[in-house]
Amino acid sequence: MRYLHCVRPVLAKKLVEKFGAEVLTVIETRTAELQSVDGIGPKRRERIAHALLVLRSYGQGKAEMRSQY
Repeated sequence: MRYLHCVRPVLAKKLVEKFGAEVLTVIETRTAELQSVDGIGPKRRERIAHALLVLRSYGQGKAEMRSQY
């Protein structure tokens, strides 16, 4: 989660605690579920999803991102 500028360490911890290994899948395919985490509203949800989309367009895969958190 270190690569996503809109996800600070405290929020990253909450996301991983809530979704575990599925966190990147949730961000990619089930973004509405992100709002079940305290501190994430519609705007932040969209920023997180967009940031991941940009990383994916540059070839950043899930395995590389998982190794960061």
